[in-house]
Amino acid sequence: MAEQPQPQTVTFVYEKAADYSVRYADGAILSLMPNGNLHLSFFLERVPYFKELTHAINSDGGLGEEISRKLEADGVCRHQQVGIVLTPLAAENTAKFILETLENIKKAEADARAAKKGK
Repeated sequence: MAEQPQPQTVTFVYEKAADYSVRYADGAILSLMPNGNLHLSFFLERVPYFKELTHAINSDGGLGEEISRKLEADGVCRHQQVGIVLTPLAAENTAKFILETLENIKKAEADARAAKKGK
């Protein structure tokens, strides 16, 4: 039987799941799972929401001054939005890709600054 020739290209087709969404993140918490995979939980930092606000009622029936408030928590809330599980290899490849992309961005910004100074 003749050996199949090695393909010279590969095409990846990107599809989005029905529940795909873009999220903003201020950071992530990383933990190691018992099976050796990594779990990243992306969070958004925000001030605590009010659980309750109590206002006086003015004599005309309008809203008066605030009397008391209860917050959901003290401090800064880190609202965890989505968790991602990566194998160690996928985590390493993703980290390399992000670092390479950041280096390309820095180079492009430096080139743009240099070109602007040269005008």
